[in-house]
This record gives sequence, C-alpha cells and structure tokens, in this order.
Amino acid sequence: MDRPDLTTVTNRPRPGHIAIAVVAAVVVVLILALGLGIKQRHDRDARLVAARLDLIDWTTYRASLQHLFDENQRLLKRFDALSRDADAASAARHDSHELAFKNKEARVEYLDVGQMQAVTDAEFANIHDLLNRVDERYGAALTSTARQHLREVETGRSDGIQDWSRAAEVIYEEMRAALNGRYLTPPIDLVAYYDRSSRELSHAETASAALSDDIGAIFRRIDTDVTRRRAALAQI
Repeated sequence: MDRPDLTTVTNRPRPGHIAIAVVAAVVVVLILALGLGIKQRHDRDARLVAARLDLIDWTTYRASLQHLFDENQRLLKRFDALSRDADAASAARHDSHELAFKNKEARVEYLDVGQMQAVTDAEFANIHDLLNRVDERYGAALTSTARQHLREVETGRSDGIQDWSRAAEVIYEEMRAALNGRYLTPPIDLVAYYDRSSRELSHAETASAALSDDIGAIFRRIDTDVTRRRAALAQI
C-alpha cells in the first residue's frame, strides 16, 4: 500500500491561514483607504483655507479702495459746496451797493476759493492712492484711461482755482481799500480772469465725470474677480 505524501498535505494552505490572509488583506486595504481619505480631507481642508484667505484678501482690498473712493466723493461734495458759496458771495456783492457788505462778501469769496484748493489737493491724493493700489495688483493698463482723465481734472481745477483766486483777491483788496477811503485800479482784467476760470473749471468737471466712469469700470473688474473667488470657494 502506498503511503500518503505528507509533504504535499503539509504545504497546502489551511483554511485558518486563508482566513487570516484574507483578513490581513482587507485590513491593509482599509488602512490604505483610510489613509487616502485622510489625505483627501487634508488636501480639501488646505484648499479651503487657501481659498478663504484669498477671498478675505480680495474683499479687504476691495473695501480699502471703496474707502478711498468714498472719501474722494465726500471731498468732491465739499468742493462743490465751497464753489456754490463763493459764487453766491460774488453775486451778492454785485447786487449790493453797501460797501461794508460788499467787503464781507468779497472776503467770503476769497476764503472759499482758497479752501477749494486745499480740498482739491486732498481729493486728488485719494485718487492717486486708489489708482496706485490698482496698479500694484493689476498693472498700469487698467488705470491708464483714468490717469489721463485725472490729469485733465487736475490741470483744469488748478488753473481755474488760480484764476478765480487771483480775481477774488484783487476784489477783496479793492473793497478793503475803499473802506479806508482809498481806491485802487485793478491790476488785471477781472472779467477775463473770471471767464477763463469758468471755462477751466467746466472742463475739469467734464473730465471728472469721465474719471468717475473709469473708476466705476475698475470696481466692476475687481467685483468680477471677487465673485469668481467666492464661487470657487463654494465649489470646494
């Protein structure tokens, strides 16, 4: 009788060994899947943090520009109020025959025009700051048209205020001299100075409206970029 091949029987996988191997394989797969899931969650969390920080950066940037523009608008309203007050003082002076009153209104006009220059300087400083910040993030191409209109506003305002201030100063000196019994001959053609100032300030106002449109277009571009980042964050 043939003897059984004990070596062959011994080398066959036993059911218990097979079960252990299967369990081990499953455990390895689970560990790998768990590790992959943890990595994916970690990667997603990292993308979320980066996207949130990016959105915060852009919204903060947008808010800083809005603050500069709002301050510019406040100063522009102040400029317009001073201009109207100076015009009213000039008209009141023309309509009066009482010397003391004419002197008072001449002084109001002269001081108002002087303040207009200070307000203008602050107003333009804000716009230059705004455009410089846009240049830093987008480059000069986005602000080129706005800068052209800004130069026109600055030139028109500066020339217009200078001519108006000179005319108002001469009139104020005349009024003070008249109150002291003296009469001065104006060293300049007052009508020509007023007319030139009116044209220069009118040109500056037209350029200012164009500048406002330019800045509006810049804000729309920034708003588009902020919206795109907000949408990207929502999709993560």
